[in-house]
Amino acid sequence: MAFKGDAHAAANLVKRFDDLAAGTGVQIDDWASMAAEVMNTGVSIKDLTKLSNRGLPIYQALGEAMGVTADEAESMAKKGLISTQDWFDGVMKLADGYKGVS
Repeated sequence: MAFKGDAHAAANLVKRFDDLAAGTGVQIDDWASMAAEVMNTGVSIKDLTKLSNRGLPIYQALGEAMGVTADEAESMAKKGLISTQDWFDGVMKLADGYKGVS
């Protein structure tokens, strides 16, 4: 998990989800649900596709976090090669673009 019981990190994660919700129109509950799903069952191409279809640059953010291109990140996602940590790192990269929006 991205915060492993650290209360400060958990609070930061909630703040980042709040920024994402304010900046993207995806409700904070949806971000939290996706995070819980990723932690419990792994990264779903279905969820990534939903974000991408909403115009969110999730594959670009994943690519930046993983040191690959957006196309490579999307290809890796289709093959099931995006780890839970990759997802959290990518979502935090995406959140960087909305920092302070909320």
